[in-house]
Amino acid sequence: MSTRAEPIAIRAAAPAISDDAIRGPSPNSADAALLYGLVALLVFGFVAFGAVEPWSVFTIEAGALFLFSVWAIKHLAAERFSIAWNPLYPGFALLAVAVAIQLGLRLTVYGYATQQQAMKYVAYLFLVVVANECFHNRALINRFGLLLSLFGFVLAAVALAQDVTHSSKLLFVRIPQETGWSYGPYLNHNHYAGLMEMLAPFPLTLAMAPYLRGRIRALLGAAAAIMVATIFLCASRGGVIAFFAQAAFLALVFARGRQRRRKIAITAVFAFILLAALFAFGKGTAFDRLASLRDPVLKSEIPGLRLAVLRDSHAMFLERPALGWGLGTFEHVYPQFRSFYTNDHIGHAHNDYLELLLETGLIGFAGVLWFVLVLLQSGWKKVPQWKTDLTGTVKIAATAGCIGILVHSFLDFNLQITANAALFYVLSTMVVGSLEENTLPSVARSAGSLE
Repeated sequence: MSTRAEPIAIRAAAPAISDDAIRGPSPNSADAALLYGLVALLVFGFVAFGAVEPWSVFTIEAGALFLFSVWAIKHLAAERFSIAWNPLYPGFALLAVAVAIQLGLRLTVYGYATQQQAMKYVAYLFLVVVANECFHNRALINRFGLLLSLFGFVLAAVALAQDVTHSSKLLFVRIPQETGWSYGPYLNHNHYAGLMEMLAPFPLTLAMAPYLRGRIRALLGAAAAIMVATIFLCASRGGVIAFFAQAAFLALVFARGRQRRRKIAITAVFAFILLAALFAFGKGTAFDRLASLRDPVLKSEIPGLRLAVLRDSHAMFLERPALGWGLGTFEHVYPQFRSFYTNDHIGHAHNDYLELLLETGLIGFAGVLWFVLVLLQSGWKKVPQWKTDLTGTVKIAATAGCIGILVHSFLDFNLQITANAALFYVLSTMVVGSLEENTLPSVARSAGSLE
C-alpha cells in the first residue's frame, strides 16, 4: 500500500486511471523550484495591480531573467545545454525579426518605446522557455493547475468582498492614482475580467473530471462559480462575451463521454451559485452594459470609440504596411490619424490584433497568426485527453483560458497588461508543449564546447 500523500482526493472507483497517470513521475528539485518561481512571479504580477507601473514591470523582467538564468545554469551543470522545442517559437521569431529590423534600421518612430516594449517580449520569451521545461513533467503541470485554481478563487473572493463593501481601494490597500472603473487589483475592470477568463476554467474543468470525489468536485464547482460571477459583476462586456465563447468550447468538451448525471449535478451547483451571486450583488449591471451594444455609434461611448479607431487605422496601416510604425508606438502615432475630437487619452487600439498589426506590420503580424493558429490547433487536439488524467484536464482548462483571452483581445488590450500577457504566454506553452523530451540538435552541445 502506497505511503505517499495524495495531492487531491481521488475517486477509488476509477481503475482505468492509474495513480501514476494522475500524479505523473516525480520531478527533480530544480524543475520544481523553477515551477514555484514561475507561479510566484505570475502571482506577483496579479497582486501588483497588473504590473503596469515601471517598478512592477521591472520586477517581472528581472524575475524572468533570473528564472531563465537558473534554467541555463541547470543545463550547464548537466554538461549538456539543450532547448526543448515548442511550436510557438517560430511565432516569436517572426515578431523578433520585425522588431530587430525596426531598431536596426531605425524605422520605428520612437526608438525608446520600441526598446521598452521589446524588453517585455524578451521577458515573456524567457518565461516561455522556463515553462516549456517545467511542462514536460505531468506532476508539475498538475501542481500548476491546482495552484492557479486556489489562487484564482482567493483573488475572486477578495475582489467580491471589495465590491460588496464598496471599497475604493485596490485590494483594500491602495487608492487608485487614476480615475477609472477598477475591480479587484486592477484599475481597469476589463483587465480583471481577462485575468479571470484565464483562471476560472481550471476549477470548472477539474470539477467535471471523472476521478475526483463528490465533495471535492462540489467545492471546485463552487469556486469556479464565484470566479465567473466576478466576470459578470465587474461589468466587462468583453469579458462576458469571452466567457460565453469559453462556455461553448467547454460544452463541446464536457459533452464527450458518459456520466451525464454527474455533469448535470455539477452544472446545477455551478449555475445556482453563479445566478445567486449575480442576483445578490449584480443588480443587472453586466446585462445592462451588454444591452448598450445595440447603440454603439456615439464616440463618447467605448464601443463607438473602438469603431472610430478601427476606421482611422486603415490609413495608418496603408502608410506603413510591411513593418509598421514600431512596437509600442501606437499611442504616439495615432493622434495624427484620429478623425474625431476627444478629451480622453487613447493609448491603445482596444484590439490587440489591430495594435500589433499597426506596430509591427505584416511581417510581425505573420508571427501573431502563426502563434494563434498553432495554439488553437494544439488545443483542439487535446480535447479527447481531457478526462484521461489530471494532466489532460489541466491542459483543456489552459486551452479554454487562452480561448477566452483571444476572444477578449478583439475588444480590449489585455495583452498590453504585463501580468495578463505573461500568464497567457505561459498557458499557451502548456497547451502546445509535448510531454516528450524533444530538443533542438543544432543547439544541444556539451558544456565543454562552450568553454
